[in-house]
Amino acid sequence: MNESVRMLRKELSRSKKGRVKEGTVIKFVSGGLYTYAAIFVSNSWYLTGTGYFGSVLSNEEFIEKVLSKVEDIEVATVFEAVE
Repeated sequence: MNESVRMLRKELSRSKKGRVKEGTVIKFVSGGLYTYAAIFVSNSWYLTGTGYFGSVLSNEEFIEKVLSKVEDIEVATVFEAVE
């Protein structure tokens, strides 16, 4: 597990009581080939893809099921308006 995954896992573990910011967007790679995205809305993570990567997960499920299987992860921090 790389350092960015370790750090995010730690932060999300602290956030089990709903402190994940609404609208948080994460991009991650699994299996070395596939890129997925997840957005945190209404106390759930909505994931792209198929299988459980195409699911709606609680914060705890996201930590256990997803963060244990990713090689690279990025968190969107800046958004730009589309004109």
